[in-house]
Amino acid sequence: MPRGCCASSAGERACRSPSLVRSVEQALRLDIEVGAHPGREHAVLDAFAREAHAFAAADPHGTLDAFLGYLEALESGRGPDAPPPPPQRGMVQVLTMHASKGLEWDVVALPRLAQASSESRSRGWLDWARLPYALRGDSALLRRFEHEQPTQHDYVEARAAFIDALAEHDESERDRLAYVAVTRARSALWLSGAQWYGQARTAAKPSRLLRLAADALGVELLPDLPRGAANPREGTAAATSWPVDPLGVRREGVEAAARRVAEADPGARTEWDDAIRLLLADRAGTELALPTRIAASGFKDWAADPVAVARSIARPMPQRPFAATRLGTLFHGWVERRGSAIGLGDALDDEALDEELVGIDAERLARLKATFLASPYGDREPAETELEVHLPLAGTTVVCKLDAVYRDGGRATVVDWKTGALPRDEADLEARQLQLALYRAAYAAYAGLDPEQVDAELYFVEHDEVVRPRRIESLAELERRWIAAQQAVAAARG
Repeated sequence: MPRGCCASSAGERACRSPSLVRSVEQALRLDIEVGAHPGREHAVLDAFAREAHAFAAADPHGTLDAFLGYLEALESGRGPDAPPPPPQRGMVQVLTMHASKGLEWDVVALPRLAQASSESRSRGWLDWARLPYALRGDSALLRRFEHEQPTQHDYVEARAAFIDALAEHDESERDRLAYVAVTRARSALWLSGAQWYGQARTAAKPSRLLRLAADALGVELLPDLPRGAANPREGTAAATSWPVDPLGVRREGVEAAARRVAEADPGARTEWDDAIRLLLADRAGTELALPTRIAASGFKDWAADPVAVARSIARPMPQRPFAATRLGTLFHGWVERRGSAIGLGDALDDEALDEELVGIDAERLARLKATFLASPYGDREPAETELEVHLPLAGTTVVCKLDAVYRDGGRATVVDWKTGALPRDEADLEARQLQLALYRAAYAAYAGLDPEQVDAELYFVEHDEVVRPRRIESLAELERRWIAAQQAVAAARG
């Protein structure tokens, strides 16, 4: 990917999201190209997506340029898995304990040998989106979770025993890693830890390695602080004047450049004239076009005003994130995970979502879950959840992500969960049925059913109300709508 592929600041912010990688693959049709060539492996795209996810997790504020630099480092063999260079006299090396294995230094310093007292215990593959240990190549070295068709009581006991075993395993692994670290020193070993780091609200405690070292040397460590002790560094952050100067330390240089522009002769020729003319011509010549791939949820906007949507794509603007959207995403994820674990009596808990609830109305999310569990869908097992189907439509591919599909004999019902408001009027309901119509056509093609055998409905969770449009359009009617949108955009293009 060339560095010039995403130059705007909005683009750089968007590139921090790993989901953008999949969007770029789809926009460039790389997924289709890979699928059309049996000799090319999807694993390549999956590996690239994992690298993007790892980079975003390690640096939430990283930019596109930083990510591309990271990829260049990997390509040149300077990535995190590259072997560290051998120690050199007079040089200081900073590296992880894992990377230090097999090397030695005259002096080794191990800082930050402390851990938060509130640190949560690992739940292994019971955490959301973790690969079960039985499927891993190192499964023989990992703890087993004995949960063969348990009752609810047996499951809770088995889960607690598994988490205790994980704690013992983690302790053993930390001891192994500590052994690697302390044996890297030829003559001097320096160990340190602190009670407070940054603006933390909870004091840290010495790690097991630091306690063992202190006992062996007869060194007395600082006593553990009582629960609720205040961080002495809290409130000591540097003061910031308000309003903030948007130019900061760059003000002098920017003002000097502005003066040069103001004093310049506007009629004088410069070396940038040709480039400026090309840029202006490119901006004025941007053509409206329909994409070759759209999401089913956005089809109603194309049907209502295709020219406005095409213009927003030609000149995209960053969208403000909304808490309601995140709330809906969390609810959909909970329903999906619950659907995959319905045989465990809903034993799945939500601890994995704790970090995602920042800025979210947790009480409202709890109400949505309780309403769903009490609804007709609460104890009904779906045939499909979060099923993605691509529907060809008049030269365009419509991406349909079906929340749930229930089967009853030869009939199927597609259900779309909604966490927002009910339709305002008949016109609003008419627009919303377009998404259901696409879902019905997509699932009928996917499952080999007649569209008349597929029902579709909306379930508004907060209102506990099922909405079934009186009429759902056929595939032929949807195609006519899309052709009309194509003609409208072509007319606006002139």
